[in-house]
Amino acid sequence: MTKHTHQQTIRQAMAATRVDKSNMARAACALDGCPVGGWGETAQAMRQIAEYLPSRSERTYSVAEFVAAAYYVDHADRYRSR
Repeated sequence: MTKHTHQQTIRQAMAATRVDKSNMARAACALDGCPVGGWGETAQAMRQIAEYLPSRSERTYSVAEFVAAAYYVDHADRYRSR
């Protein structure tokens, strides 16, 4: 008998960011407006997002894929929520 494990999809993660007052929603908001690149505030926001996502074995996407789905980069090279 094999154990069936359910992995979170990127669609489910995106839905979790829309839940007011959830840790994931707060972490996702932290990246909005941060500059692209190795800035401290950006790295901290990325760590928060990674911390609140399920472990890698429990999801079908990477942190980078989540960020690409949830944000776009504006003309000033800052992350903006989609």
